[in-house]
Amino acid sequence: MGTKLIHSGEDILVPEKPLEVPIYLSAGFITPSLARIYLYSREANPTVTALEEKIAEIEGYPSAVAFSSGMSAISTIFLTLLKPGSKMVIQRDIFARTIVLARELSEKIGFKLIEASPEEVISEVERWKPDLVFIESVSNPLLKVIDIYELGKLCREIGSILVVDNTIPTPINLRPSEAGAHIVVHSASKYLGGHNDIIGGVAAGEPELMEEIRDKRSDFGTIMDPFTAFLVIRGLKTLHIRMHHHNENAEKLAKALEGNKKISKIYYPGLESHPSYSIAKKILKGFGGIVSIEIKAGMEATLKFMKELKIAKPAGTFGGPETLVSHPATMSHRHYSKEEREMLGISDSLVRISVGLENIEDIIEDIEEALSKI
Repeated sequence: MGTKLIHSGEDILVPEKPLEVPIYLSAGFITPSLARIYLYSREANPTVTALEEKIAEIEGYPSAVAFSSGMSAISTIFLTLLKPGSKMVIQRDIFARTIVLARELSEKIGFKLIEASPEEVISEVERWKPDLVFIESVSNPLLKVIDIYELGKLCREIGSILVVDNTIPTPINLRPSEAGAHIVVHSASKYLGGHNDIIGGVAAGEPELMEEIRDKRSDFGTIMDPFTAFLVIRGLKTLHIRMHHHNENAEKLAKALEGNKKISKIYYPGLESHPSYSIAKKILKGFGGIVSIEIKAGMEATLKFMKELKIAKPAGTFGGPETLVSHPATMSHRHYSKEEREMLGISDSLVRISVGLENIEDIIEDIEEALSKI
């Protein structure tokens, strides 16, 4: 009976190809010969491979690797490409955890870390000629944009590996491969998954680099699980539709809030008032789904504004169908000192709005009503 319970009914072969990619929830695979592709799911899994092929295709690279989170993707890239004596130029005003990781690894591994503002990145790369350059194509949360075409050309000329975090624009609004970037990385938890229901990361790039990174992923055990890969594949099928709507809604919100007396500054690369507008207009196909605002008030009133919202919800993520608001000073950049946040332009009254897919008139009304109560 025990043998029957374990083995019966498991040799079914389906002659018809399934409409959707199956979820291969298996730790290992039966391998009758040495000519095998799949052995153990920590190294490779068919569902994860399907996602990787889709990511490579849409980002314009020959190869891609999927990870358990965006930070595991970035960690694995850093630990693969940085060695004692290496030099890395990193954009300073990006996702705080990326900077914290780079600083920690710089001390432990012994590579030189050069932090630069978006305006300084190109000149610092020219000066230091680093082994690795890491930027966000659109920075989080101030949405600054670097001319990655100019930067990509420079990195190719001097032999620096350019890694671009393309989470905010997605390949719908920008493809760093076309600008000469060697590797692109995403938090798939955001727009790629698109429904606030997964944690994952992906990277795509040149084959030799990605093979090294894939090997390290096997060592570290940071592969994406098959069910998450299935959900990201599902999300990608509507990415183009969702991003066009995110772009449209965010631009309408940014323009609607211009002139609001409770707001001192609006950060949206599609507004002429944004410092990166000229670059954004040149390189982006759409300005994205995030708007950041600075409220004419202190932290207490800013947090009250967030509590007064009825439709938009406070949460430390972005890229889903719901409109979400976050407070960088107490969320993403909470590990920074007040002085360091101020140096980056992240005040206690800054709020990041991930504009969702709702009727934008409802979101505008919700935000304006909450602002009127502080």
